[in-house]
Amino acid sequence: MGKTHIVITVKEEVQLPDSDIILEKGDKIQLLEVSNMDIVTTYSHFVSAIINDDYSGLSDRDEKELEDFYRYVFATWGSNAYISGIQDDDEAYFGTPSNGGLAGDVANYTVIY
Repeated sequence: MGKTHIVITVKEEVQLPDSDIILEKGDKIQLLEVSNMDIVTTYSHFVSAIINDDYSGLSDRDEKELEDFYRYVFATWGSNAYISGIQDDDEAYFGTPSNGGLAGDVANYTVIY
């Protein structure tokens, strides 16, 4: 796979913190250049823990399953892998996580490595 550029479009004028730089509506900004991206699937209710590091509401069993998922991701894509947001506009569906487990409400996440 070739390099992928992740680009955002500014929705409203904003000044960057501690800077004189002002971004105007419609400006496009390259956030990151990556060589490799892939899709991984896990339970949709893990999203807050994965994205915001917020484990509130997860049971001890959920936390164990999430740790197993992280081990799978790092073993598959390397220790520098980064799990990005949910794909498909936060759409959950019935399926099985990439690392195995019981079928349930899952979502697709992007792995950047």
